[in-house]
Amino acid sequence: SGDKTGTVEVTYPDGSKAEVKVTVHVTEPTKQPTQADENTPEPKEISVRKGENPKAEDGIGNKDKLPSGTTYSWKDGTPDTSTSGDKTGTVEVTYPDGSKAEVEVTIHIKNSEEMIQSEGKTTTYVALSQNSYSGNLSANKHNKDLSSKSESRKLPQTGNTEIGLRAVGLALLGLVAMAFIGKRKKE
Repeated sequence: SGDKTGTVEVTYPDGSKAEVKVTVHVTEPTKQPTQADENTPEPKEISVRKGENPKAEDGIGNKDKLPSGTTYSWKDGTPDTSTSGDKTGTVEVTYPDGSKAEVEVTIHIKNSEEMIQSEGKTTTYVALSQNSYSGNLSANKHNKDLSSKSESRKLPQTGNTEIGLRAVGLALLGLVAMAFIGKRKKE
């Protein structure tokens, strides 16, 4: 970059020639913005069961606003989820033009006896048992520093399924018998 001087030979239509000194101003080429320059992927917390592999794309909260064809991968391999607790991982976002961005996300790893359901920014953890449940309901604007409320209730007894199956079986047997008897009477 900078100014460069040189001589240009000019040829006129009548064939005569002249030399003219010129100064050329050289500039750096303007850089076209990449898709990584034009987009900002937002981190989203991920909750998984112990031993379950988190998906890198689940760690990006605004995938729907990123260009079609964008891919997501774990920068340093899939995070280890063999122990419970909170861990961080880096999601590498690769845009269709080849440019990249990195996003650090938090991964909440829960014990395998917990069932995890996520809806929006509210996460519900339900501990499984035969006749009762207890849950932690938590939410806030950014899904961080979650506070919790616990409750426990007895599930209603809905009857013995074995007796219900017997009744259905007897009803079917009765229908088959009536159809058979009706067919014999016609003959």
